[in-house]
Amino acid sequence: MADWGPPEMTLDVHMIDLIFSTGTFMAAWSWALVYYAVAHLIAGESPMMKQIGFGGHNREKPLPVLLALYLLVCCIAVGIAESIRKSKSWLTDAAISTVEFFPSPIFNATLLAYLSRFSGGFQLAFLDVVITWSLALAVYLAPIRGQSNIGVIGDMVRNTVGFGLGLAWNFLVSRTMPPESNFVGLTIYLLVMIMVAAHLAAPIVREDSCRSRQAALMSFASRVVVAFTLTTWTSVALSFYGGLQGWLNNVCSLLVLLLIATFASVLIARADIDGAAKSLRSKIPSEGFARRRMDWLIFVPCFWCCCPWIPLVWLFGGGRPGPGIKARWLSLIKDVCSLASSVVGTNIITGAVDSASAALGLCSPEQCDGLLFVLLEVVVAATTTLTLLPFVTELRSTVTHRDGDHFAKAAAKKAIDRDIFLRTTHQIAAHRDNMFGCLLEPREHGGPLLDRVHQPPCLIMSLSLP
Repeated sequence: MADWGPPEMTLDVHMIDLIFSTGTFMAAWSWALVYYAVAHLIAGESPMMKQIGFGGHNREKPLPVLLALYLLVCCIAVGIAESIRKSKSWLTDAAISTVEFFPSPIFNATLLAYLSRFSGGFQLAFLDVVITWSLALAVYLAPIRGQSNIGVIGDMVRNTVGFGLGLAWNFLVSRTMPPESNFVGLTIYLLVMIMVAAHLAAPIVREDSCRSRQAALMSFASRVVVAFTLTTWTSVALSFYGGLQGWLNNVCSLLVLLLIATFASVLIARADIDGAAKSLRSKIPSEGFARRRMDWLIFVPCFWCCCPWIPLVWLFGGGRPGPGIKARWLSLIKDVCSLASSVVGTNIITGAVDSASAALGLCSPEQCDGLLFVLLEVVVAATTTLTLLPFVTELRSTVTHRDGDHFAKAAAKKAIDRDIFLRTTHQIAAHRDNMFGCLLEPREHGGPLLDRVHQPPCLIMSLSLP
């Protein structure tokens, strides 16, 4: 997918895919809130105590039990996804995307609930990163792939642990550098992580070695890191510089994220990324000591002045991105912005649930009817799902049909033009053959062509050719 064709058409498809992913992610988050609320209710805790995550009851459970519950969630999600896939409904793609994303927030919440028994603060965040990275790496290195049930479950677990690794890293950074106290530092950190994610997304993802599988894990986790950091950055920026709080902050954050996604997508789609990558590859040795020396020089800022293209080498995946880097970067923008938008949308949902429960007198910090609050969460999740999934599906199908007609017309016109070209070429070839025959025929009869006025058709045909 190196050539995106007409920018106005492909950018429409790209932005619609981004909105589609945002809607399905928000639906999955709404049901994750229901899962957390049910877990609080079973443990006898208030569902409002910690809506996104588990309470203190999971501290008493052994880690194998918590992981078994998480694997059970993955298995149930796979079963539901397979049932939806067989139904072949018009909402199949949106429903499958929602179900497959659902276990992602569960893994990190499960691990944090277990680790909270040992420590808190920075030590807890550091243990979360180490254990999550170890589990994620083990899952990515496992040879469980394919179309079997175990392979499908392995793919889902692989995605969810990569998501958990990104959340764990952000959790560690938030304990090291609180975003509210250092907006400049948060901005620098966001820009650095964007460049890291672009670097990891540049090469073609392969799974033929342990190193490539680890690179795939880090690429997936970096997208999660950038998405949640971007969410925090927009919220802090609107709060500090715009004075916006609460639901107004969240709504404006959604608009800002949409603007960022649009601007970044237009910038990447218009730029000659693949041509620049090809030019950079021509400047870099393919292998040997010279190649390794070039990799080292990328991290020496002194060489950036004399060779300003050196930082671009690192950004383009070390000069080995392969074809289609533009499509992979556009996919990076879609994943990051859709996930960030879904997180902001989830904040809006939780705020709406809190306001509704307070207005109805269902739940408050002093007293809470857990069962009614869970029912309210179910109603909100069902409403969110039944509203967003048909909307994003219809939106994407409309654009797909429009672009499908456009492609069909373009392909038909191209076929007609090609047929006309071939017929014209054959006619010209036939005319020239006749012309050469006219030129040779007089010599066989011993006279020049212009003296044989009794053969005008051949002469007229030969002189009419361009």
